[in-house]
Amino acid sequence: MRVLAVVAILALGACASEEVPQQPILRIDLTTPDEPECIVDSEFAFGGVRLGASEQDVLGILGAPIRRQTGQALLLDYVDVVLTYPGLEIYLFQDRVVDMTVSTADWTTPSGMRLGMTQDELFEIFGMPAQPSPWLTERSEDTVYDIYFCNGGEVVELGTSFRIHVGSDGIVNALSFGSDTP
Repeated sequence: MRVLAVVAILALGACASEEVPQQPILRIDLTTPDEPECIVDSEFAFGGVRLGASEQDVLGILGAPIRRQTGQALLLDYVDVVLTYPGLEIYLFQDRVVDMTVSTADWTTPSGMRLGMTQDELFEIFGMPAQPSPWLTERSEDTVYDIYFCNGGEVVELGTSFRIHVGSDGIVNALSFGSDTP
């Protein structure tokens, strides 16, 4: 009887650990033909810190940064605080996260986007191939994807976008998101 109970528990555990298919994070909105692609808003996060989070939220999730910069030294129009963690920079304006940039594969988005993944893995997360940004790609040695924020599945053209660089080797080598406007 005990053997049967153990087998049943193991079988349930195996079923529970099966991966649930992930929903694609890239959406197409044909009402905006200049920028028809957008990434779902829940993806604008690294390490649990989301776009729009307060500094207190960041500190509560990640703890104390290794460096905190403020004031004139930043030389940025719409950033008044920069929090630096190993492999992650978080930019805040008026106590809200407006930009984040990763420099190591330790930081991922909720769907698993990270530095070091292949373009094929990226497209698998997207749910489809994306269109590179022609004006950014022509100024770079990389293929650059600059994809806007979706709000409920619709493109929000407020300058908030994910910027993803893929090198000639097919590997994601730069990953950030942010806003051109506060």
